[in-house]
Amino acid sequence: MKDEEEPEYKINLLRGVSIERIDRANKIVVDSRGVKTSYDVLLIATGSRAAVPRNVPSLPGIFTMRNRNDADSFKKHVPQNGHVVIVGGGLLGLEMAASLREIGIKITIIQRTSRFLNRQLDALGSQLLHEEMADQGCDIYYDDEIQLFYGRSKLTGIGLKSGRKINCDAMILAIGTTPNFEIAKECGLECRRGVIVNERLQTSDPDVYAIGEIAEFNGTLYGITAAAEQQAQVVASYMNGDIASYYKGSLFMNIIKIHGFDLCSIGLPECPDDINYEEVVFTDKAKRYYKKCIIHQDRLVGAILIGDKSEFLEFRDLIANKTELSEKRLQLLRSGNKADPVLGKLVCSCNNVGSENIRKKIDEGCHTLKEVCAQTGAGTGCGSCRPEVKRLLDEALQSMLLAKAV
Repeated sequence: MKDEEEPEYKINLLRGVSIERIDRANKIVVDSRGVKTSYDVLLIATGSRAAVPRNVPSLPGIFTMRNRNDADSFKKHVPQNGHVVIVGGGLLGLEMAASLREIGIKITIIQRTSRFLNRQLDALGSQLLHEEMADQGCDIYYDDEIQLFYGRSKLTGIGLKSGRKINCDAMILAIGTTPNFEIAKECGLECRRGVIVNERLQTSDPDVYAIGEIAEFNGTLYGITAAAEQQAQVVASYMNGDIASYYKGSLFMNIIKIHGFDLCSIGLPECPDDINYEEVVFTDKAKRYYKKCIIHQDRLVGAILIGDKSEFLEFRDLIANKTELSEKRLQLLRSGNKADPVLGKLVCSCNNVGSENIRKKIDEGCHTLKEVCAQTGAGTGCGSCRPEVKRLLDEALQSMLLAKAV
């Protein structure tokens, strides 16, 4: 949404102002200016911050990656062909490693567990991912963690639990996030790992809602954009009188964005047991191609795609809609339709959709964001590209209106 559109939607956005206290008894919030604002309904969506262990010193050269300022500071600090240690082998850490290798930065990855993405992939998937990162020139240390930091005016090296010392120019912490739910705790809302919410996204106070990375639903924190959008839609619909609107949880999707390497996982990565679940698997280790489908009661409940993610959207919909497979089961391992080539500037790296792919679908009659996303696949992965997709849509529709006027 553009700034000038806010009054139309009756939005009053206060920039540079934070909420310091919630007074639930009087239904008032107090901001950083000391101003009190009353509310009928309060929505808390304070997000999260990068997780930083307590023993990490405030030393130049140690970075997290949560915003543009982090990236700019890092870029200024690291010399050309420098050496960067990345702590954490999750999606962020691996994507950072691959991107930095492309510009000639030496990379060392420290992973606390025995393999990459152990909650999102099975053992073979992790192995293929390891091979890809090793081929890109990354040094990788598993079952290890940092214990010592070297340097006075700036970081010059790190010491591992295993006893190894590694000299480096910088370190990136990519070990997850911590929900910003302190303000919710302080006002007495029920919290565990996050703020406890029900199927309406209501907290223990029915007039206070929580969504996004701070909301804990049925013991789960969903740290993905798609979940936050789904939660926001549930709250908006319910407040608008739709009593049938409730949250059922979100489907876990993981897509790694590494140039030239396709990998995604949806739902369950492994069978919980061998009696009620079954696997359908195709593997070509030499070409680093792997497709695995997990089936429960004739429904697809999980999938791993490595080497070709063109079936991501189809599989995601089968899992999300709990569709009975019947004859489709026979087609699961057959290659799907070849994905359209990327046309124009890359907009969606999850599903390889370019700006011209989007404009083409708009010209063919897709005139809403929902239609464009459904037809192209853009914005249906992590969701971070949706603002750019909407901008392209608005731009195209405006051009159409001007052309008609002429």
